[in-house]
Amino acid sequence: FVEEMEEEGEYAELFGIDSDTNAKTRSTAFHEVIDQYPDMKMVAVQTANWDQNMAYSKMETILQSYPNLKGVISGNDNMAVGAAAAIKAAGKTLKIIGVDGSNDARDEIIAGNMTATAMQPAALIAEMAVKQADQYLIFEPPPLKRFAVSAAFAEDANVEAAITIAIDAQNFDNFIGNSYLSYVINLNIFQIFICLT
Repeated sequence: FVEEMEEEGEYAELFGIDSDTNAKTRSTAFHEVIDQYPDMKMVAVQTANWDQNMAYSKMETILQSYPNLKGVISGNDNMAVGAAAAIKAAGKTLKIIGVDGSNDARDEIIAGNMTATAMQPAALIAEMAVKQADQYLIFEPPPLKRFAVSAAFAEDANVEAAITIAIDAQNFDNFIGNSYLSYVINLNIFQIFICLT
């Protein structure tokens, strides 16, 4: 985002849900980098509750208030896609970054309406969850309560390849062996819910 903004200019942030830990974590991570550049100025931050329609509406208001806006950071792709639609409807082109690697974001990047999206590697997170579940089942304490996982960056040059990588049925079976495991991870609290069938 900083490179696309050429290290300067006004930008806005679309925030998830105020009480959501993930929204705060993503916003903090954005600002750990962006705030190092004194010529980049955040002029607006709006809560859009992870919602595309709400992001569209919030972006319309931001655009009216800040005509020199150059970019938007968004806590997820739904909000980024909503912002992109509002920006396009206003006849503008801005640098827009989302998070999640959704198909809608991919399509917007290809169409030139978004700049990039970051995605967490689901296969790696699933592998970590299965290993932790296995340790839990044999009564070994997990080595960590939180795990840092690097995100992949999808932009125009690599968006199709980056987002279409998925685990197919064969890989999934290899992933979990002969049992079927479904899980949900909350990396902040580290909870694993396991269903074995």
